[in-house]
Amino acid sequence: MSTACLPVLADSNIYVQPDKVLTKEHFKYLFRGFLFIKDFQIKKVIIKIIFEIKRDGNATSEEIQEIIESSNDNIGEVYILAEIKTTGNYQKSDGSVGCIPWRYGVVNHDATGIFAQYTPDCYKKLFGWTLQIDGNPVSKNDGYIFGYSGYVLGGTTGGEFVCFKLDGFGVLVLHEKNI
Repeated sequence: MSTACLPVLADSNIYVQPDKVLTKEHFKYLFRGFLFIKDFQIKKVIIKIIFEIKRDGNATSEEIQEIIESSNDNIGEVYILAEIKTTGNYQKSDGSVGCIPWRYGVVNHDATGIFAQYTPDCYKKLFGWTLQIDGNPVSKNDGYIFGYSGYVLGGTTGGEFVCFKLDGFGVLVLHEKNI
């Protein structure tokens, strides 16, 4: 008798980067970011991941997928310990970004932060959606980055176009799916 082993992460509703682990070292980034989340569904996911790390000392890709599948039907992709980068014209993307901490009055800066949130929403399009995570283009949806470290640019171009630039690293990225 032969049996086929299907990958745990093969659910068609969500993609979670395989073979990744969040440890106690990453706990502080999740907890600090949790404090700034307004979306209850995202808060629920983060608190469950935090509890998993506290319980076992880590949260694996498989455990994170189970948590998301039981808590949130709006997340489409999860990246763990991932590079985040905008590409294209001037390496900018249509949309906007906010991060904690944010330096008021400064539209670009090196950020070692707790949390960043991006959205493709904008009135006029100039650059297109150019966000990539771990070298892969992601769909034009909202996302949350916990434990972001890197360069952030947010603002307007010519007064009419809202754009952002990210070039850095995130401990955990939750990217929403197409609705």
